[in-house]
Order: sequence, then structure tokens, then C-alpha cells
Amino acid sequence: MTHIGCCNHSFPQTAFSCAVPQKCGLPEMSGLCYVWRTMSTVQEIEAAIQALPMTEREKLVEDLPAILPELNGDAAWERILSDARPRPALMALGDEIAAQFKADPNRFSEIQDGDFDPRS
Repeated sequence: MTHIGCCNHSFPQTAFSCAVPQKCGLPEMSGLCYVWRTMSTVQEIEAAIQALPMTEREKLVEDLPAILPELNGDAAWERILSDARPRPALMALGDEIAAQFKADPNRFSEIQDGDFDPRS
């Protein structure tokens, strides 16, 4: 694989190209000098992430929910709950359970706090 370098850094050519060919003064292997070129495809972004040192990748993993709010579990559930598309199978299941409860409420046991404890 061909590598290109800038500021004494070297990354796969497919991942980056640098608009600042002279030494930029950033720490070796920081990857920061390569931010000058706008990445426009998922493949370019994936390659850039794969080229990061492990410590930088670990920081990225921690920061991703802030960068991509859709990774936040609450936001994902909010999108699901606010989705107006019809769900006939889910509605039919809900109607069936509601009819069963109406016919015999004792068939459904009350939920206890212990029901949420992890099973050993």
C-alpha cells in the first residue's frame, strides 16, 4: 500500500491527503494535520478512523455518542416511538394481549422489582 506523509506523518494514501505539505508542528502521528482535507465518503472516514493510533480510537469511541446523537439509546427509542409508520403486526399483538387481559386479568401476574434482576 502506498503511503503519503506530511509533517513527518505517514498514512495510507487512500485515507488522507494533506493540504499543508510543510511541517505543521503537530505531534507525530496525531493525525491532526490530515483534517485539512474534507472527507466526503464513508469509506474515507472509515479509513481515517482505522489509521488513528489506538489511544485516539479509544477517545473517539467515548466521544461518538456526542458526535452522532443517533447512537444514544434514548434518542434511538425516541425516534422509534415518534415514528408514525403503521405497524399492523405489532398493533394486532397489542390488541390480542389487551383482549386476553380484559377476559381474565388474573392470567397476568403483577411485575415485581425482582423481575428486573439479572438471573444467576
